Amino acid sequence: MKSIITILLLSISTLLSAQNFEGTLTYKVDFTIAQKMIDMGVTLDVLKKRMEEEGSWVNTIETSIKNGYYKQLNESKDKSWVIYRPDSNMLYTLQEGEASDICVIMDASMDTEFKMLGKMPTVTLVDTIVKYNDYELKMVKVKWKMGYYLYLYSEDHFKTDPELFKGHIFDGFYEYLKIAKSFPVIVIKDAVMMTVTTSLISSSEEEIQDSIFDIPELIEDEELNQISFGIGKMMKIKQ
Repeated sequence: MKSIITILLLSISTLLSAQNFEGTLTYKVDFTIAQKMIDMGVTLDVLKKRMEEEGSWVNTIETSIKNGYYKQLNESKDKSWVIYRPDSNMLYTLQEGEASDICVIMDASMDTEFKMLGKMPTVTLVDTIVKYNDYELKMVKVKWKMGYYLYLYSEDHFKTDPELFKGHIFDGFYEYLKIAKSFPVIVIKDAVMMTVTTSLISSSEEEIQDSIFDIPELIEDEELNQISFGIGKMMKIKQ
């Protein structure tokens, strides 16, 4: 009897884990700018040129996901990538180019506006259905004083257990997942002067190697420690 119960429990556990999407979601990135910026002489072409020179203009984002971990690869002049590890509940940003020896670490348990103003965002399910390619998408709005995110998701695709991301308060991600229980198909980020839209262009269910979430050995650096930016800090990568 004990062996039968054990087999049943293992089967249930396997089924539950199978419900969590593992694979890669690839998004295209589009930018629009507010009329105020245009009135100041900053057109989209001017902004794009400036961001391309800085290596921060991103065309596509490739996000690999597994069991509460993700790696977001930003395709730009100098590639950058963000790794989220639930075991540390930190976001690690690394990049190629001149700053390839630096890692920016952000505390995913913190909300930036809460850190500054002491107020958390409001999170609401919007009564709207949006059709995108073969998807029918519901919408969750995360609203801060300085802007908002719209997360659009399909109830039938890219499912995940929100509790895998319980500590991921940054960007309202956990609060969004508690409602959606799925990774987003479209994300619209409105930051007052600019709107960034990431839209899914391809998806692949596949086995993701744990090694892509590895973080290099990091060391404190006195000069970098003098630079403070809210919920994050910079560290040197040990050579």
